[in-house]
Amino acid sequence: MKKGTAWVSYILATLFFVGMAITMIVWSQNYSESNVEKGLTYAAGRLDCQSIRIAADLVYSAPNCDLTIENKGTLNIQKLLLRYGETQDELEGLILDPNDPGKKTQNPSIPWTGEVSIMPIIEVNDEMIACTDKTLTLICE
Repeated sequence: MKKGTAWVSYILATLFFVGMAITMIVWSQNYSESNVEKGLTYAAGRLDCQSIRIAADLVYSAPNCDLTIENKGTLNIQKLLLRYGETQDELEGLILDPNDPGKKTQNPSIPWTGEVSIMPIIEVNDEMIACTDKTLTLICE
């Protein structure tokens, strides 16, 4: 074996790891920028989210699932983030107000049968917060 072979392999390995590190940094910056553009902060265990309580029920009504969501907490829910299949929808324009009987419950329809995850989104100090620890998962069949 030649003397220079070991050095070449060290240099190539170092370049590979530096390249991987740069790739990870660029990816994480793009990922966080896309979340900031949405204006949504994902939070678990946040004190504001502890006041959120939602109840939900899915009923199959061919070809959709009818969703009934009720706010049983003390804070207004500004949006709901629904995940089903490969789809992620934000239900905007609905405010689940626990103090207003007309706005306490909403009934959107979902074009999906199977597992549905529902995550409440609240507004605190002009910041939209998705309460990940309050996510409900239901199955519509």
